Formats: sequence, structure tokens, C-alpha cells
Amino acid sequence: MFPSTGDPSGNEAAHQPAESKGSTMARASQGGDYPQGAEENLSFEEAMTELERVVEQLERGNLGLDDALRAYEKGIRLIRRCRELLTRAEQRIEILTGIDENGTPITKPFVEEEMSLEEKREKRSRRRGAKEQES
Repeated sequence: MFPSTGDPSGNEAAHQPAESKGSTMARASQGGDYPQGAEENLSFEEAMTELERVVEQLERGNLGLDDALRAYEKGIRLIRRCRELLTRAEQRIEILTGIDENGTPITKPFVEEEMSLEEKREKRSRRRGAKEQES
């Protein structure tokens, strides 16, 4: 496994790299409570909770290099899952534009416009000004 260190006590394990000795324990504490790729089945809240846990582990700095890389990769997968779920939610949002004669809401899909915050503020101000002039 590892070259002999010549330790007279015969305790070769004491001379193994720390990552090798504790990697199983570190992986267990890393939260391998579901298989890799299972992120795609998590709800937004579950993914965020797991992402927070992964970030805390990485910030503590107690993981070996291999375990830290696995945790980082898991974090990336969790971020992708959260973004995917947010994108889906945005696509489901509709803007209420009015009510028809039967009392049924009239909606149109919400489309995020590529504008700066200042441009959005000006557009809202113009709409409000136009509504006030109608009154």
C-alpha cells in the first residue's frame, strides 16, 4: 500500500497521508446521505439547505483536498439545481392584465426585460404618470 517508513513500532498507518487515513470518515461527515446525481430530485429548499451545509464545510477548511473537491463539485450541482428551479418558477409567473366580462382573470406571461435598475425605475415612473393623467 505505502512504502515502509521503517517505523520500529510497526505502526505504518501513523505515517500514511492524513487524507488517506480519514477520507472515509471525512466523506461520511461530508453528508453523503444521498447518491451523486440525486440533486436533481431535491426541492429548492432542500437544495439550498444542502448547499449551505456544503459551504460551511468548505469554509471550515477541515476537508482533505479530494474531499474538498468533491464537496465543491456537489455545491456546483446544487447551485445548478437551484437556478433550474428558479428559472422554472419565473416561467410560471404570469402578470394579471385585467378581468374579462365573465370575471375571469386575463394574464400574460411574465418576461424579464434586460434593463438596468435605473431604466426599470424610469419605465415605472412613465407608466404611473400616464395612469395619473388618465384619471
